[in-house]
Amino acid sequence: MPDKVLVLLHGRWYKPASMQDLAERLQLPHTACVTPAAPGRTWYPQRFMDPRAANEPKLSEAIEQVHDALDDLASRLRDDHGFELSQHFALTGRCASCA
Repeated sequence: MPDKVLVLLHGRWYKPASMQDLAERLQLPHTACVTPAAPGRTWYPQRFMDPRAANEPKLSEAIEQVHDALDDLASRLRDDHGFELSQHFALTGRCASCA
């Protein structure tokens, strides 16, 4: 069982396979790699610097999709102390989505 998790989000118009290739090239032992796929290969429709409202509701849907992928992973993995990982993922995801 891996003792580390790497979450890689692909860029606009790229496929998750590009992140899986990167993970393989990194050769990180004992590391599980999660590469969620953006619907239509984009996480949000407009530019990053546009007001958030311009990217809704797609941005919120994408954030939820990433959270779902992390929750799914957390349901299958436990850290070394036996604690559920979902709190770690939820905190990380919430912080990232607030930026």
